[in-house]
Formats: sequence, structure tokens, C-alpha cells
Amino acid sequence: MYENGGLCGGNGHRVYPQRASRGLHPAFWRECGEKSLAGRGLPSVPFLKPDELVNELINYSLELGITRAGVIRAGDIIVREEVVSAGCAGCPEYGHNLMCPPSIPPPDKFREMLASYSKGILLQLEAPLRPDPAGNGYSEAFIHAGRLHSMVCRIERRGREMGFVRARGFIGGCCRLCGSCPGPGERCRHPETARSSMEANGISVVETCAGAGWPLEFPVKDRVTWTGLVLLD
Repeated sequence: MYENGGLCGGNGHRVYPQRASRGLHPAFWRECGEKSLAGRGLPSVPFLKPDELVNELINYSLELGITRAGVIRAGDIIVREEVVSAGCAGCPEYGHNLMCPPSIPPPDKFREMLASYSKGILLQLEAPLRPDPAGNGYSEAFIHAGRLHSMVCRIERRGREMGFVRARGFIGGCCRLCGSCPGPGERCRHPETARSSMEANGISVVETCAGAGWPLEFPVKDRVTWTGLVLLD
């Protein structure tokens, strides 16, 4: 499922990581370093005005290194069945990854769950996109997807500590915590940190981001943008 990181262009071409190197980059297992926000010049986005707790969680997200974060109404998150059907076509994770279809609930069930939330924090992580000198395509892009995964887990955890006990995070692309996922019928090795992606649940990342004022550009050139979400009750 790669609608997210901008790896699915307007011509429908998808770039997949090689299965031999599906394990997450070791950087995931290290804590993200705190960074100063001074001079970052983050853009103003027409989101809901967050309350004090949510604003604190947004600031925490930015301190982790997220490029931009903002509040979005749960009702403004667009879910479409065709996002899943299109993403599964030819995807090597389909039927293999426990955090991807058909191992997760279908979009109609996700809609029911989404209706129980009032809002969420939409997250974007931008990073340079350079071809891999070893000839593995744009493998660096998936390293940044791993960074987003780590950040989403930390933001979700902080949200729960702040009282959002049902905080639930979604990543971009697919879960890559293991070099090879155990697959259907087996137990997840990392149940505390494994997460499904927005698009795997049927969220139209392109439409949702556009509605929030963060349009994604295609085709991707020199930068990749990974999008995540943390739902809050």
C-alpha cells in the first residue's frame, strides 16, 4: 500500500521495496532525538483550533521531527473502498503482512470505528528523495517511513499518557518492523508497536490531505512525503 509516501504517481506506477530488504532500518529502534523548532517556518494550515492538550501533543510531534501536524475532524477523513482494492493490486504485502489486507478489518468496519472518534492529528514527514547508489531504487524513502512509524507510536503513547486513552495511530506505506512478517495465522512479533497504514484501512491520503490544505504533488521528484494519523477521542 504505497499511495502514502507519494510513491504512487499520477500514472499509477508504484515503487516497492525489495522483499529481501523489508526489515526496518535500525534507526527505528532508537529514540528520535529532540530538535529545536526555531526557524523552521512551518506553514499555517486551516485546521480546527486545538484545545490546550491537543496543542501540547502537536508541539510534541514537531519536537520529534514531524514536518507538520494539525488537528482534523474525524468526519473529514475520507475513506474509500477503492483505495484498498487499488493498493492491493500487485502489492507484495497483500496476504503476507499482518498489518495489511486481508488481515485487517475492511473499510466499512474502519468507518464504524472512525465514527467513535471526534478528531485526530494529521502528521506529515518530508525528506529528500535520492536514488540508492546500490541500485535498489528509492530504498531511502522507506527509511523515512520507518521514522514516521516510530514517531506515530510515540505520539500515540504520549496522547494516552495525557488522557486520550483511546489514541490510535496509523502509519504510511506498511508495517516493516520485521524483515519478514510472520503472516496470516501467526502471532505478531511486535504487537505493541506494529501499526497498519492509513491507506490499508481505506483512507484516501491524497484527498484527506488536500482537504486539510496539504496537497500532495505527483509525480514525486526530489522529496518524499509520508503521512500518518493519530486518532483522539
